[in-house]
Amino acid sequence: MGIKASKWLLLPLGLSLLLPSTVISAEDTTRTASKTSADFKDLAGVDAALKAKIDALLAKGVFEGVSDDSFGIDGNLTRAQMAKVLTLIYGVNIDNSVRASSFTDVKADSEANGWAIPYIEAAKKAGLIDGIGGNAFAPSDNATLGQFATALVKGLGKKVDVSGSPWYSDAVKQAIENKILPEGSSGDKLATRADLVVGAYGGQQVYEEIKQSTPTPTPTPTSTPTPTSTPTPTPTSTPTPMPTSTSTPGPSSGDTTAPSITAATVNGQNVAVTGGANGTISLTGIDYLETGTISVSEASTLTVTAIQGIDLADYPSLSFAQTLTAGSNTLDLIGKLGSLDSQGDGLSVNYLKMLSNSSNQLVISGTLKDIAGNSRAVTFTFDWGEQ
Repeated sequence: MGIKASKWLLLPLGLSLLLPSTVISAEDTTRTASKTSADFKDLAGVDAALKAKIDALLAKGVFEGVSDDSFGIDGNLTRAQMAKVLTLIYGVNIDNSVRASSFTDVKADSEANGWAIPYIEAAKKAGLIDGIGGNAFAPSDNATLGQFATALVKGLGKKVDVSGSPWYSDAVKQAIENKILPEGSSGDKLATRADLVVGAYGGQQVYEEIKQSTPTPTPTPTSTPTPTSTPTPTPTSTPTPMPTSTSTPGPSSGDTTAPSITAATVNGQNVAVTGGANGTISLTGIDYLETGTISVSEASTLTVTAIQGIDLADYPSLSFAQTLTAGSNTLDLIGKLGSLDSQGDGLSVNYLKMLSNSSNQLVISGTLKDIAGNSRAVTFTFDWGEQ
């Protein structure tokens, strides 16, 4: 089932107040992980979705700001800043002892860009970014979204076709398809630091997903040769018969079937469930969600892992898990969401609309896992139709 809201949009206002901070700025050379978006005056009017991304990256040391109280959110993104952020979000090895650049226009004594030499050289070595020709890098030039998209996609190990017209069209297309940049991103547009936040957050999310899905190779153990020895004769003995035991199979014996959702209701109305995993809740004509039920095929645990595409692993205050018995259960998720509504009057559809950032749907993702460890990915889509 499709989501009309781009995954890069984070949970606004209500949820963002609960999210811890996380990112570092491209031109800063020291890290202050304690900073949050509240420390920057120019972020006071920024929407909650973007602010939550900024906090996430501040906490991880990807950004800091252009000064103690200014993030520079409306400023353009320079190529030097872009190089630093790319190396940080993709875990590129940075040699801080590098004091000379391979580019003739990046000088160590430059107050504007000397700090960026280790990052520019690391990004170049990793194949993320190139110069502009003539052995120049143009560190102070404003970067375009096309340049940024190209580097973001390369950082994921993907090939970029630059033979098309315009040259960045394939990179922008891949960045949008991978939910790194939002729909409608134009490669010829100058990138702002707001674009830097969105792209850095999206790129790092995809990068971490790729890392987690790539198995770590197990080294082949080297066997130690056993020295040859003269065997000692063993006296003949009468074998003692072993007692026959009856083994009791554990809870996972023979069970390879993942649990599934068999039915669900909200406010007494049936929820459309497909594939035993996806429930679509139509909110047409509904102002408040008051009650809900969920029926499952076997005893299992429902765990919410993401809201509107935002991974909740780092946000324990938003975590939700419910133990379910086979058959019908109360859907406690309704109450959990209602507790976040600052109005204190339950879960309103208007609140869900706010969380969706003006999309026509709010999608909550999670897993359904049984005692044997069999798991199924599930989604709940709250849909209020076209506006």
